[in-house]
Amino acid sequence: MAKYHWEHVHLRSPNPEATAVWYQDKLGADVIRTKMADGSTRIDLNLAGQKIFIAPASPDKAAPA
Repeated sequence: MAKYHWEHVHLRSPNPEATAVWYQDKLGADVIRTKMADGSTRIDLNLAGQKIFIAPASPDKAAPA
């Protein structure tokens, strides 16, 4: 039988920083902050080897497909 795994998971949050802190405090995730070329900060998590990317979500805009 074939084995499958995810390389990473995307989350959207109205407050990526608060979401990252919650994962860090409650689940022990490592928070990785990367400064992007446009000056923004990308927030990723490493949760027991699982990569989680947190992108900002705008309440007035639908999430992309």
